Formats: sequence, structure tokens, C-alpha cells
Amino acid sequence: MHAFQQCVGGMPFRNDHYRLSAAGSFQALEADPQVRGSLCRGSPADQRRRQFGNARESALLVQVGGEMPGLLFGGADEEDTPGVPGGAAHRPREFAGTVQPAGGGEQCPQSCHLLTVHASIVPCAPLLWQDRDMADQLSAPGGRADVAAMTIAVLGGTGDQGRGLARRFASAGNPVIIGSRSAERAVAAAGGLGVPGARGMSNEQAARSGDIVIVAVPWEGHRDLLAGLADALADKVVVDCVNPLGFDARGAYPLAVAEGSAAEQAALVLPRSRVVGAFHHVSSVVLLDPDAESVDLDVMVLGDDRESTDLVQALAARIPGVRGVYAGRLRNCGQIEALTANLVSINRRYKAHAGFRVTDI
Repeated sequence: MHAFQQCVGGMPFRNDHYRLSAAGSFQALEADPQVRGSLCRGSPADQRRRQFGNARESALLVQVGGEMPGLLFGGADEEDTPGVPGGAAHRPREFAGTVQPAGGGEQCPQSCHLLTVHASIVPCAPLLWQDRDMADQLSAPGGRADVAAMTIAVLGGTGDQGRGLARRFASAGNPVIIGSRSAERAVAAAGGLGVPGARGMSNEQAARSGDIVIVAVPWEGHRDLLAGLADALADKVVVDCVNPLGFDARGAYPLAVAEGSAAEQAALVLPRSRVVGAFHHVSSVVLLDPDAESVDLDVMVLGDDRESTDLVQALAARIPGVRGVYAGRLRNCGQIEALTANLVSINRRYKAHAGFRVTDI
């Protein structure tokens, strides 16, 4: 079986349960964004599509025997899927279709049959090139965990950054755990946040109790702490917001990290965890300010697991005014961490607590 990209009513869908048989060999078309884009946007491929059926008829993007990409049209029965706007569910049946070139030119159509369609189609984002080998893709609606109900643990949560994030997530309604080397200090820090829903524990207890674990420890102790918590953090989403910086008479500067970044170091010592880099540029002063009702900031989220980066983007959005923006794979986290040194210089020069916004998205 192969995965095909499908458009129903102009929306992109994915279904991994099609089996095709024909004179030519059929294979998934993985990587032609121009063809995929024209298919899902309208012209000219959609015009050819309408010649074969109405706007709700299936059109599979396929490749026939190594030739040009083609659109597979057919007359499968379709009906709305409850709870899936614009979706369609196919009842198992065999039907004939026609392959028409999707890239222009005049190729002879080929007859084929679509057999045993046995799974509902679920909406998904278009498969972008940077997502093609991610560990997980978007899950079906209703299949994702509800981030609003998740317990957020913050390792090193007694520092300004950790307390600030803990305060904001507790204010949003999430159960929050502040972790520290000293459980007593963690309890005192949680009590001092001034919001309900926060409690303090040791770092190990916090790591075991959190659904999402944020690492906000000083860079000097980063590797040793995480290595000692590898078992407690197994199978969890770990969000690293540590910025390896040095300071001298000329100001802040990024430190060289052998692994490339703090987040990559975390991924190396936590092979059973799903590590995401995020929250590097959030001002702790603003996070802790009770008069700041919202935070004017985009949080850049980096990682190699699509489900985890989507989850952390949703977590960022729990803070009023904040938007989580996917910013690439974990290997690109070094420059995100280093950019904090520039932000420190901006804030010192302009006496500000600045952040970053990404435009045009």
C-alpha cells in the first residue's frame, strides 16, 4: 500500500489505505509541491479535474510507471463525515477511473481500478518537504491530547524564567509543577506565584509528574541534570528553553556547544524523549509582571517530531498574546539560542523587554 495525497472539494487529505492495480505501476508522489499546490488551489489541474466530475469527486495525485504525475479520477460514493468539515468517507467498493496528466501536455489516459477503500479520510496539512521524514505527522481530529488539561513541569523553576513560565501556564488553568534541586525551595517558589494550581517538588519528582516538561536550568548544569533524569523523562515531550550565553565587558555572546545547541544536547542525552526547542526569547520580567495581561511575542518552536512541535505551539498559545511558530528542525536551534544575545543587546540599548514577531504568516 502507498500513501497518496487526495483533494476533495479543494481541501488536502491524506489516506494511507488505498490499493491500486493497473497496467502501469503506481507509486506515491512524494515531492512535487508545484503539482500538489496547483491540484489543491484550482487552476489548471482543477479545471481538468472538473471535466471528469463535480467538485466533490475524488482526485488522487499519482505517478504512473515513472511518467508524468497524473490525477486519478473516479466515481466513488462520498458522504460527509460527521465532525470533519468538508471531509468524506468512502464505502468499500471497486470503481473505474481515468489517469490524466497533472503537469500539462497530452498523454493518453490509462484505465485503472481503485480497490478496497477501507478507511475514512481525515484532514491534514499539506505534506511539506521539511515534514516528509518527521517521526509523526498530524493526527486525526480528536486524536490529539488536550494541552489545556496537561500538567506542565518546569525543571529549574525557581529561577526567573522558570517562575515566569510557571505563572503564565498556571494562570491559563494548567496544573503546574515547579521543580528544583531543593524541594523546599520549589514549594516556596510555587507559593510565591500568587496564582492557584502551582505546586513544588524536586526536579526528579517534577520530571516524573509532568505531561510536558520544560527545562529552564542554568546552562552550566544542563547536561548533568538531564542525564540524571533520562529515565524519568522517557516518553515525554521535553521543551528546552536554555540559552548558552556568556557575558563580558562587551556584553552577551553565544557560547560554543559541541552538540550544536542546548536542545541538541538534550536530545542526545534523552534518546527516549521527544525534545523540542522553544521559549528562548520570552522576557522573564514580562512573564512575572502582574500588570502585563498579554505578552506581545512569537515563540519559535523547533523539533523533529511533528506531533510534539504542534503540541508545543498550542502550549505557547496558552499565554495571552503569544503565538507558537514552527521554525525548523532541532539542528537549527543553535542560531535561535544565539539570537538571544542580540536580544539582550537590544533590551539594554533601548531599556526594553523586547521580543520577536514573524510577519506574513
